[in-house]
Amino acid sequence: MGESAQVLGPLESLDDVALHHAVLAGTPGARGQFYLRHVAAVLRWSTRLGGRGVDPEGVTHEVFIVALEKICRFRPGRFEPWLFAITRRVLANHRRRARAREVWSRLTGVQQERMRPPADDPLDASLRNEQRSAVFQCLDALSVKHREVLVLCVMEGRTAVEVAAMLGVPQGTVYTRLHYAKDAFRQASERGGLLDLLAGAEAAAGSQSRAGRGTRRERS
Repeated sequence: MGESAQVLGPLESLDDVALHHAVLAGTPGARGQFYLRHVAAVLRWSTRLGGRGVDPEGVTHEVFIVALEKICRFRPGRFEPWLFAITRRVLANHRRRARAREVWSRLTGVQQERMRPPADDPLDASLRNEQRSAVFQCLDALSVKHREVLVLCVMEGRTAVEVAAMLGVPQGTVYTRLHYAKDAFRQASERGGLLDLLAGAEAAAGSQSRAGRGTRRERS
């Protein structure tokens, strides 16, 4: 009786803790609401962190399959850091497969195209096609750790506190990685100005992030 009381009301208005209870209770539509609430973030991470040859949509689908299989083990709280951890693990597997496909592509001469980012991605809206291609080429040159902090801090406008929680590292480590990530990005860039373009995307992402946090506060 106590658990059912926690899942009353429109699913859209539930915070993550209450939605978790709703999913566990088998409330109709709860799994769909879980997916709709977080799919844009997971697809964005998959696109920006995946690298060459990784299919972001395939990664996203796999992340939610894993998440729903393991949701009974989730400790009540915010879903986003947990989903990011799953995304990192799924991406690692997809990168390994992508490297094998890349070897095959070199042998056969068949080239794979990069998947387009989500339609509402601030980076996609602020960069022209050739600029977007250059940015992703530079991101591909970064290590996974450096790419993660650059995407989360610069491209998504997240705070060091948020990123530290998502990566499971101290804030100081986030700042250090971000410093080296920006240096590596500059070195990988064949022309100047890309970090300025990313800053524009950061401003757009920051506005989107603040709006999202406001929505979460309204739910709570």
